[in-house]
Amino acid sequence: MSCSKKFLCLVWGALTRFIYGVGGFNPIVLPISPLIQIVIMERVERLNQHLSDNPVAGVRVGGDLDEIKRRIRSWNEYLHKIVPSRLQRMDIDRPSKEWDNNQFDILVVGFGAAGASAALEAADSGMKVLLVDRFDGGGSTRRSGGVYYAGGGTTAQKDLGIQDTPENMFDYIKQENGGVVDDRTIRDFCFQSPENFRWLENRVGIPFKNQQGERILFETKTSYPPSNVTLYQSGNESAHPYSKNTIPVPRGNRAFGEYLTGNIFFGGFEKSVEDHPNITVKHHCMANKLIMQDENTCTGVSLISLPDWEDLRSIHVMLHEIGSGSPMFDTERTMDLLCKSHEQVMFNKFGITHEIKAPVVLACGGFYFNKEMVEKYAPKYNGLMPLGNLGDDGTGHTMAAEANIALDCMDRCSAWKFINPPLSMVEGVLTNSEGERVGNEDVYGASFADFLVQHHSGKGWLVIDKTIWHEANSDCTNPESGLQQDQQMQGLANLHRNCKQGNSVQELALATGMDVSCLEKTIDKYNHNISLKNDVEFGKDSKFFHRKIEHGPFFAINLNMAGNKYWPTPCMSLGGVKVDGKTGQALSSVNEKVVNGLYAAGRCATGIASNYYVSGFSLADCVFSGRRAGKHASNLKLDH
Repeated sequence: MSCSKKFLCLVWGALTRFIYGVGGFNPIVLPISPLIQIVIMERVERLNQHLSDNPVAGVRVGGDLDEIKRRIRSWNEYLHKIVPSRLQRMDIDRPSKEWDNNQFDILVVGFGAAGASAALEAADSGMKVLLVDRFDGGGSTRRSGGVYYAGGGTTAQKDLGIQDTPENMFDYIKQENGGVVDDRTIRDFCFQSPENFRWLENRVGIPFKNQQGERILFETKTSYPPSNVTLYQSGNESAHPYSKNTIPVPRGNRAFGEYLTGNIFFGGFEKSVEDHPNITVKHHCMANKLIMQDENTCTGVSLISLPDWEDLRSIHVMLHEIGSGSPMFDTERTMDLLCKSHEQVMFNKFGITHEIKAPVVLACGGFYFNKEMVEKYAPKYNGLMPLGNLGDDGTGHTMAAEANIALDCMDRCSAWKFINPPLSMVEGVLTNSEGERVGNEDVYGASFADFLVQHHSGKGWLVIDKTIWHEANSDCTNPESGLQQDQQMQGLANLHRNCKQGNSVQELALATGMDVSCLEKTIDKYNHNISLKNDVEFGKDSKFFHRKIEHGPFFAINLNMAGNKYWPTPCMSLGGVKVDGKTGQALSSVNEKVVNGLYAAGRCATGIASNYYVSGFSLADCVFSGRRAGKHASNLKLDH
């Protein structure tokens, strides 16, 4: 099979694990706690039941290209024929179980890490919590890599002999945050980090150890570590300028399991929430309007839910799964938009309205799946591949804006271009489309991409020579390299398909359209600074700044953010509802005062991760902001 075909197959396999949390829909034995494994297996069984008569999702890792094409055809047939037919035939008058008219103390919208954290914090304080989710729970948390950013002296760091302090963590995160939130909030995040990590392990039950009770440290720079790893350096800690005033330490805590472990991370929350007597969960229920008493008081929310008909809800589940995964292969975005259109028909035709009066926590995700919002708020990031889930369509942001709630950092998104692994690629030269070096190549992949998006129209190249090419190719083809399968295949796609070649720097410039004189000066300057053993331009770490770009042929890997068929660029939104850093209460756009009875958390809110993202920031911010909102809302209730 050709490299490009293998690449597509393996990325597809990774995608199915990313979407469903496991390899396709077959139950597999995971090295995790029995309780969380049961939760994951139950989800697999539910999906299998939904799919019993529809072959519309999931292929095995390594499936051939014909199988991939067949599945995509099945998706299209499902969306264009099966769903419309079934919705048309459905009896609208069938009975549905009524909601209990219980009085709830707090309403949480969105059942991902942020919403679950808020719900558990409030429920543990004695509050009766209604937790609603538009789909069947998990959101983008379940589809994540399961990496949680925690430091300041966590038990994991101490177990591995790593010294860290909240002050050291603060000095680093303040640089990443760029003043988006105030210093007090960043300090709270850092000083609460060790306790929040203990809470995840002990209260929620997320495994950050292997089955033998060991924590495994990975010391090599990488975008995502091997499956036996539980702790690694997941951000820019060792890169310039971040390392100038801080001590670099690993803080990327990975839920233990096979490859992407967001399903395992969320499994702990799902089990804890479902077992809690004070939490009522309602799936397939969407919030559509905030109930405002005045500009600084929210009294509840209007909801619309689907009836508890298995056939209707199974369609909704599949619309979510297909819509969340299809943008990787459907660059025109026809399938996810059609999924949303069908969903709207379902809610319009069958939806049951509810009005809940209680303090509200908005935790319903980001907005990058909404093309119109991206074009309006973050046009520099337009046209990239949505990362997350179909529910990241700005529903919470829109409700907030309609109620005159302030939004902030809406122009900020996180686009990813990970050149590493293979590690040798970091020794290349990052240029813009003219051939000018534009940044430090050993930064985190989202920071790397941001150089290009913010200042160079999202276009650029990574220039390497024959020596680096062969070393990278060897890493990608060596089964003992420790690279995940999709990392190997992405590397091979870049080296063999997604690049231009020239026997000289001049030929390379001509092949890529870069300015010949500019690229020659760039490479000459880079090599000269290597002779001086000092990257005076961007401060690249000496570990990656010791080998000249001098042995032809030379290669330029295409880093274009949009329209890159061999290397699609995942992207997620970072901005959201503006909140008070101490309480998590939303702020009014009319007077910048807190809105009593309304909170926001996770990617629905502005927070720690709203300027720059590194692996683990978003989940850590979800837990921090979710618990903050749940605690403050509970304390207000208790005080009254």
